[in-house]
Amino acid sequence: MSSFDAISTPRRQGEGRFSVTFEDGWQQGRGAYGGLSLALLVRAMKEVSNAPERPLRSLSAALLSPPMVGEATIDCSVLRAGSGLSALSARLAQGDTLLASATGVFAKGRAVDFVGYDEVARPAIGDFRAVDVAPVGPPLAPTFTQHFEFRVVSGVPFSGGAHAASEGWVRPKIPCALRDEAFLAAVADAWWPCFLVRETRPRPAVTIAFSLDVVGDCEGLDSEAPLYFRSRSDHARAGYSLETRELYGHDGRLLAVNHQTFAIL
Repeated sequence: MSSFDAISTPRRQGEGRFSVTFEDGWQQGRGAYGGLSLALLVRAMKEVSNAPERPLRSLSAALLSPPMVGEATIDCSVLRAGSGLSALSARLAQGDTLLASATGVFAKGRAVDFVGYDEVARPAIGDFRAVDVAPVGPPLAPTFTQHFEFRVVSGVPFSGGAHAASEGWVRPKIPCALRDEAFLAAVADAWWPCFLVRETRPRPAVTIAFSLDVVGDCEGLDSEAPLYFRSRSDHARAGYSLETRELYGHDGRLLAVNHQTFAIL
């Protein structure tokens, strides 16, 4: 079975058009898990942007239909390309079915007289080797989880916990050479929805809206070390749960902040 690097890299077919293959074994329910679709969309936009000095700053995506095993296409276009910022859109489809759409903002660092700040209350990140690998995988967990390693610090699903929150370490079992913004999007989506911590039995849910703000990179991190994950959900109503997720490097640096809207089935 192919590595995540291989299956998350689209194949360019022409101006702004790519082909992709969804392999069996990466499903979440009927179709491929959302993190794979998101990574494909990000990498297509990066290819079209063709500006390494402009990393992805913000991603907004809608996941509309589950991708089935087989071939699919991505169409990507530049919405605007200015002197320091580019905005692109990408659409993932199988035949006439639109599966997902995304908008990405890519921008250079700004040489302005502004020191900046970082006031995020960091989690207590220890050594991941001190936390046991959790037995997460099919058939209880989605099929794609067989490709990831999870080390749970708090927030076990179906435990009937008092709060919808979860923390721990996560990484692909096969180390990824491409630890870019697409990698961050995929890892942010690999963990279970934290509303499941309050539940006492499994129940399905799907992501319908996904946003990612990239605030750091993996430069200098151990390429085989997992990322630290933290999530919380402060609101659920009418069959939808709103969740905030964060990814950290093993050195404590904040890498990305993710917001998701889950439809609870």
